[in-house]
Amino acid sequence: TNMVSSPVSITLNPANSSIKFSNFVKYRIDNLENRNYTIVTVKRNGTVGVDCDYTGRRGIQDAIDAITNASSDRQYIIRASGTFEATQTSHFDKNASGQLSFILLKPYVHLIGLNRDDCIITGKLPNNLGAGFAYSQYQTMRHDINHSRIENVSIVGENLRYPLHIDAGALGNKDFVQTIKNCRIW
Repeated sequence: TNMVSSPVSITLNPANSSIKFSNFVKYRIDNLENRNYTIVTVKRNGTVGVDCDYTGRRGIQDAIDAITNASSDRQYIIRASGTFEATQTSHFDKNASGQLSFILLKPYVHLIGLNRDDCIITGKLPNNLGAGFAYSQYQTMRHDINHSRIENVSIVGENLRYPLHIDAGALGNKDFVQTIKNCRIW
């Protein structure tokens, strides 16, 4: 067991003064290599600057989007708790493949929930959007990148193509390092 603690001493977007980074984060992270990680805390119903760095329905994706400098030497852990739901088509963002994802991970950014009962990510579209609606273009989470971990998370998909889409297209995921541990996917 490694102890990872921070004050988080990064500025992801200095132009956005509403993003405040806390100096209170201390978590027990199991089975991670002994490295320095920057911890970013996301709570669905938290208070930014008090008990988390990001909050809200899009809190996880907002945290991922704000990370622009992740690398093998500068890895991030998104530590998430709460229930995050995409229930309308506008809640899904288009990714490079043209499909629509609620959560789109990045290399060297790891999503780790407190436990899979406390961190639930749901993509659920209504079943009445019409016969011509392209449900097959929607997914709760896309994990088609190298060097990324998902741990202690439940991922739910209803009336869409995948709860968790792992696919790098024609190039495949050969030699990718992708870890999915202690997750519930349905």
